[in-house]
Amino acid sequence: MNLHDISVNDKEVIERGIALLKEGDREGFVSYLKELRRSSYLLASLLNVGASTYLHSHSEAVRKGARLLPRVAGKPTLAVYLFSWLGYSKRMLGEIESSDVYFTKEMETAEMIGDPARAFRARLDILYNRFMKAEFEALYRELQRITAEGSFSDDYDIQYMLAALETIMGRPKKAIEIARAFLARSEGEKVQKATMKEVLGFAIRMSGKIEEAFRLYLEATDELLDIGSAYACFPCAKALELSRLAKIGPVPRSTVKRCLRLVRGTGWEWAASVEIEALISEDDAEASERVFEAAQSYYRSYQPIEALT
Repeated sequence: MNLHDISVNDKEVIERGIALLKEGDREGFVSYLKELRRSSYLLASLLNVGASTYLHSHSEAVRKGARLLPRVAGKPTLAVYLFSWLGYSKRMLGEIESSDVYFTKEMETAEMIGDPARAFRARLDILYNRFMKAEFEALYRELQRITAEGSFSDDYDIQYMLAALETIMGRPKKAIEIARAFLARSEGEKVQKATMKEVLGFAIRMSGKIEEAFRLYLEATDELLDIGSAYACFPCAKALELSRLAKIGPVPRSTVKRCLRLVRGTGWEWAASVEIEALISEDDAEASERVFEAAQSYYRSYQPIEALT
């Protein structure tokens, strides 16, 4: 069947591909993309940017996405996807101001085409950039106001930020409640479940339960590796840190190698890969020097929590 026939609009075509990415069905996605190229090269190219974003190949996503900007001009239903993916990838590369620009374009375009849910998601992404800039107290107040409104109180991004903020602000017990409540749901994307486990591990570590935190970091790493996400480097680095400092573990070498193979370009994942390589070094002096280098990279990439922990 032609994927791009008259009965299927462009948004439905893109959403089908996104669903495969969220399910972690890489083989199904590749097959879908190959078939889509026969009917619409533009939609296939756009979805390819989405794939690079979901798999955390952000330099690649920005490069591909920049080429598509002129081609989606005048096509707002497609432009909102591209703005969103470019905003996210720019964030992951540490280019927060540029990220804000793209998320603002996404929000304005979504409002123009009458898509309030997408406009709200773009607004949340702009708020998340405030998290990256360590504007914690102001962001916490804004999230509390949003959750009081009720309609989006169970949203993943809101719950993720609240759990992280509760931990940062010295209330890990509350953070644990938030994260566990989210993980107890039957629904949820694989990447969301895995990254929430990472936040839960952070809260539990701050509660002094080191071995449980280590286990959660390893679980999150494995789940992210299963879907081919370079974000796996983050929980992997946290697990290695606990393994080295608290003498627990170890983190399997095969896991470490799989994480490092996924890293491309610069930004968050590159900083995490530097930390991983530091923590597996047998030379303590070299390890300390490289951990400091990783901390500087985290700071430049607007990762205040990673820079300090």
